[in-house]
Amino acid sequence: MTKALNISHDETHTDNGVGIQVACQQCDVLINIPELGEGEQATCISCGAVLAVRSSFGSGLSLACALASIVMLALAYVYPFLTLEANGLGHQLSLITLPETMYENGRPEIAASIVLLTLVFPMLLMLLNISVLIPFHFGLTAPRYATAVMRWSHHLAHWSMVDVFVIGVLASLTKIVSLADITLGVGFWSYMTFAVLALVSLWHFDRPPLWQWIEPHVHRGERSSGVTG
Repeated sequence: MTKALNISHDETHTDNGVGIQVACQQCDVLINIPELGEGEQATCISCGAVLAVRSSFGSGLSLACALASIVMLALAYVYPFLTLEANGLGHQLSLITLPETMYENGRPEIAASIVLLTLVFPMLLMLLNISVLIPFHFGLTAPRYATAVMRWSHHLAHWSMVDVFVIGVLASLTKIVSLADITLGVGFWSYMTFAVLALVSLWHFDRPPLWQWIEPHVHRGERSSGVTG
């Protein structure tokens, strides 16, 4: 279901959590998004881009997938990723040793990219999302760190390239399979499962409802501290 929105250039965040103002990433028009019902999505009436989606499953699915993805990521780095066998020789690869191998072969930039983009950033993104999803899902008051967490989560989402890594691995396997026998390890399947869980969690991570939950507490704290806009 799609909820039509009216463009507004002078509406701002409301203290009662009714709406939140966002800028369309396609045409930069400022639009006030009202509180969405489950299964609804808000689109820009200027260019038609999807601005926000309210998951039919609520925050529970995003939280459950985020928690499970952390477990899968840990397993992916503990167990072997794959084993290559050719001419009677075998070589076992793991996500832990892969950056080290790249570094020893004179590719420190690739080694750093693998660690940051496939481990550090995705794990931090999931942990940040979990830290706000838990109190939100259980109806608790928004913690003081929630605003900073939401902003960092937004930035990290652009640098978490799990899907790019998965596509690169699958493309490489199609070329290697003709040169050697490949045995996919527990680490491989764990990382594939992590990628799916992380993508599902991010897809159902509803930012507008979270901001509507956070903003009243932010404004209330400003007023009690004597800060005015």
